Amino acid sequence: TKGPPVHLPDEHLVFFRQDATLDSVGEAAERATSELLAFFKSNRSSELGKRLLYQDYPKFFVYDKKTKPHSWKERKRGTAIGRLIFLNPCHGDVYYLRLLLTKIRGPTSYEDLYTHNGVRYLTFKEACAARNFLENDGEWDDCFAEASEFAIGGLRKLFVLALTDGNVRSPIELWEKFQSAICEDCEYRLRAEFGDSFVSTQNVQDYGLYQFQKELQLFGKKLEDFGLPLPIGNWEPNHLQSIPLARQYNEEEQTRLLREFLPQLNDDQRRAYEQITRAIENDSNTAHFFL
Repeated sequence: TKGPPVHLPDEHLVFFRQDATLDSVGEAAERATSELLAFFKSNRSSELGKRLLYQDYPKFFVYDKKTKPHSWKERKRGTAIGRLIFLNPCHGDVYYLRLLLTKIRGPTSYEDLYTHNGVRYLTFKEACAARNFLENDGEWDDCFAEASEFAIGGLRKLFVLALTDGNVRSPIELWEKFQSAICEDCEYRLRAEFGDSFVSTQNVQDYGLYQFQKELQLFGKKLEDFGLPLPIGNWEPNHLQSIPLARQYNEEEQTRLLREFLPQLNDDQRRAYEQITRAIENDSNTAHFFL
């Protein structure tokens, strides 16, 4: 499932001997190619290649490293699945190059990707915007849609990154669209800690908001800064520790024990019992400590 790499112009790898002269290094750079550069070259002559997206190339072509220069050759047998290396908008223009490669079939050069409707743009991000790929947080929409397929547990950190560094226009829309995927690992956490009966869609998403809020605080941010809802429940650890004990409480069993042992109390024990229960009944909202 390894996909072909993505790199900006003049940023592909060049190999040379440690003792090579400057001239020979320059010659090596001129001869050097990459899977992406070979993809462009292949599309200039291959009718099949002109119909394909970059990530689909391994399904129909094999990258041949046995010949010089390396090149893509049509498959005679077998197949392969390609997935481009995962990037997000915070990686800069290489992300927008990747976005173009996943949407434009058969480009023959970087210039093809820089250019739209006869206008040559200075950056791949500008070229994406000209093609309306970035409307309504489109780049982040695509990013989360792809990440949700394989990055369970990592989407919340990606969402934090998107809000703090990614210039997201509508955080609430992204949250509402991907909240189930963003909180997917929270379901496993709650089930492991408290059992199946404690797991519900509301609890999972509320716990996800709590975790998200904690991670935003590391950047000096709050959920309110982005128009996102606050968690309803109290998910602080000291509060959660009492939940398993509460779940173990059997009211019927405790009532039976009260009926059995209450008549056996002596006078001092009986007075203490009545004093404690009276204090609790008169003020049930206050924590009581008895020594």
